[in-house]
Amino acid sequence: MKRIMNFLTCSCKTATKLIEKKSVSILSLKESLQLKFHTLMCNTCNSYEKQSKNIDQALSKWMKNNQKNKIQLSEKSKLDIIKKMKES
Repeated sequence: MKRIMNFLTCSCKTATKLIEKKSVSILSLKESLQLKFHTLMCNTCNSYEKQSKNIDQALSKWMKNNQKNKIQLSEKSKLDIIKKMKES
């Protein structure tokens, strides 16, 4: 029984990583079980998962609407960003 519990449990830090991974790819069976088991017991991570989904949906909707407008940075802005990244 202890081996099963060790297999199914994960930390909140691991759960948040799995939540974000789930939004971009498919989780393995083990990861899915760990996340499901954790979010059933942890209200904070359960809330985080719901908020993450809402943010992803809002950003997707915003991106879809703004692709029509083709918002682009000026060349000067692009060069400024590159310069600041190199300075870091």
